[in-house]
Amino acid sequence: MLRKPECIWKGFRRAYELEIEEIHTAQGNNAFFLEQSQQIPIIIGVTGHRDLREQDLPELKCKIRQIFEGLNKEYPNTPLVVLSPLAEGADRLVADTAIEMGMDLVVVLPMERFLYEVDFSVESKREFAGYVTKSKHVFELPLLKGNTKENISIQGERRNLQYAYGGAFVAQHCQILIALWDGEHSDLQGGTAQTVRFKLEGIPEQFDPVKTVLNQVESGPVYQIISPRVSNPSPNGKPFEVVERLPKYLTNDHQLEEDIKQIFHFFEKFNSEIKQQKRQLVKFIQKRQSLLIPVDQLNKLSESPKRIMSRFLIVDALSLRFSQRSNRSALSLFLLPFIAILISQVITSGKFAYWLFFIYVAIFLIAKVSHKIAKRREYENKHQYFRALAEGLRIQFYWKLAGIEMAASDFYLRKQRNELEGIWVALRNWSLIDGTYPVEREQSTQVLSNKSLEWVKEYWIVKQKDWFSRKANKERKRRERFESLSAVFSFVALLLFFFIAFESFFNIRKLIWDHYVLFLIGVVPVISAFLDAFAEKKAFALQSKRYEWMETLFAQAQNEIDYWLDTSPERVSQIIFELGKEALIENGEWVLLHREKPFKVQGML
Repeated sequence: MLRKPECIWKGFRRAYELEIEEIHTAQGNNAFFLEQSQQIPIIIGVTGHRDLREQDLPELKCKIRQIFEGLNKEYPNTPLVVLSPLAEGADRLVADTAIEMGMDLVVVLPMERFLYEVDFSVESKREFAGYVTKSKHVFELPLLKGNTKENISIQGERRNLQYAYGGAFVAQHCQILIALWDGEHSDLQGGTAQTVRFKLEGIPEQFDPVKTVLNQVESGPVYQIISPRVSNPSPNGKPFEVVERLPKYLTNDHQLEEDIKQIFHFFEKFNSEIKQQKRQLVKFIQKRQSLLIPVDQLNKLSESPKRIMSRFLIVDALSLRFSQRSNRSALSLFLLPFIAILISQVITSGKFAYWLFFIYVAIFLIAKVSHKIAKRREYENKHQYFRALAEGLRIQFYWKLAGIEMAASDFYLRKQRNELEGIWVALRNWSLIDGTYPVEREQSTQVLSNKSLEWVKEYWIVKQKDWFSRKANKERKRRERFESLSAVFSFVALLLFFFIAFESFFNIRKLIWDHYVLFLIGVVPVISAFLDAFAEKKAFALQSKRYEWMETLFAQAQNEIDYWLDTSPERVSQIIFELGKEALIENGEWVLLHREKPFKVQGML
């Protein structure tokens, strides 16, 4: 008996309500994983004069707000976070504007708070305390070599050098620097002009202990608001005009778009994907919560590794989703042109040419459109970038679990600019807004219990070793399968050619199936070529060798940890640290390898 339409509608509605109820339950159970803080922020640094004129503050505040609103309009899904030392004057004016607009504030102090406040009056200390209370996190930078609490507690060269360190930290860790500056150049240590120069030219080595000569210079744009000041009421330029200053290696807006703004576009893509795929992510997280550590151990984690883990699960989910789409797109790019070639061979034989011609055109157009859609939606790029980001978070999680206070961002793709730079910048930005960024930036290990180290060994090293082993075997078998198939089709093509040559040489009467043989002679080599091309694009041979190498490396680390675990936890932490660096290098090379092999069928698309 047929059901009434209203019954069918009620059934569909009830099923939908149950699904929504399931999603809300999942969201409740995974609320931690879905916070807004999982988005990648743009960090905006601040520098400027302390002696701004009182009458200029409303106009300056208006210009600051315009900069923030412009960025919000261009990157609507990406939160803005202000990084500020909260000195008097410009720093606090920008911080006040940011708080009014609902932005997060992260404070970086060039020294311990009680030493920093020596410069402030009683009223200024009260104002400073109010901003600190409203901030998300506060960092206190360590003392530079040669500085002591005693020699920086008084005004002088050593204290100014510590201020310069604060300016260097802000310049290095922000993507945009807002400078309320009169435009006058100065060599004063810790001054506004010096911080602007740090952002445009990079910071000196004394302020960056992990910097190497081959690392890219960390520079970026400065949004200068030309600001009169009490000591200089006539600035260099039109007062209150916003001037965008670019690093020396950038000479035009196009280069700025290519070398810096691609980072922001990467952030925007990631953040928009989180919003668009929230429901799917909730279900995915439920199924894979034990990917890094068993669920029953989750409550034993502190807040910091738990937050890293939540980000990993989100990024890992996005990576897998785009991996599936990228693979389907790649397969279609090979199969559709191949089918079109088969049809073209039939058309040239004169059989069914009329309607097959239209099928050929249709398949050609489908392949073309499929390629354009995949390229526009960046399936392959998103898979690679999100995979790289996930691996960086994986290493950061296990380092944190092992008590290693180092930032994965300091060792990951640091020699790359453009959108790849966005991967390690994202890792660093997250740790800044979490308050977990290691400001010491020198290898530091907190000796933990053997249990934590055993977790790292069991859930990371052993599992990764087994994963690399499976992947190496899988890639090797794929390579062998494609090579065998290609060889078979090549051999068949050769046999067919000799068959036709044999007929021609001995003047044998042409057989009824000869035109089919000729057809196959045209098609079979194409199949062999497509198989070779697909295997080459997927880099099966190279991948299997890389996986075998990483399997060996993880197996060696496992053996070393087993040997030292009971006698030297410090040695175990060092092994985990070195293994993490190797894993970051390997994954970075994986990203670069696949960027050099984008899927594209030459001659057709």
